[in-house]
Amino acid sequence: MPRDSASHSSPACCPRGSRCAHGHRAWRPYVNEPSLSTTSKEHDMTAQTVSAAPTDTSEAAIAGLRDSIDLVDREILELLEDRRRLSEEVQRVRMASGGRRTELGRENVIIRRYADRLGRPGGAMALALLEFCRGSTGVLGGGAPR
Repeated sequence: MPRDSASHSSPACCPRGSRCAHGHRAWRPYVNEPSLSTTSKEHDMTAQTVSAAPTDTSEAAIAGLRDSIDLVDREILELLEDRRRLSEEVQRVRMASGGRRTELGRENVIIRRYADRLGRPGGAMALALLEFCRGSTGVLGGGAPR
């Protein structure tokens, strides 16, 4: 199913603990995430308060933030696996109909999208992502990276 992250990145589409009708992962706030009603000024004050706290509190805040990063990393890895499966299916369908395994014009669009959003590192990330999803010239399949 296509994933339109622009229109499905809010709690309205993906309530906590479930998937929306489009198959998107549930939205959920992470540790120390400001509430949706928090202004950026209030969020800045929270960040300043945390940084001024005693060492034991700072260590607890860092541990909580690292837990949140670990959660995000797990979700990113799941999404990468989903993307690879979808990419492999596109490659199978394209090759079955006599087409090429890769479409360079499409890859250039993806690279530009990442670079426009994330700058130069985004372009490099897109290249790595495409290589990961493209696989080798050998047989396509799941499992360990090829």
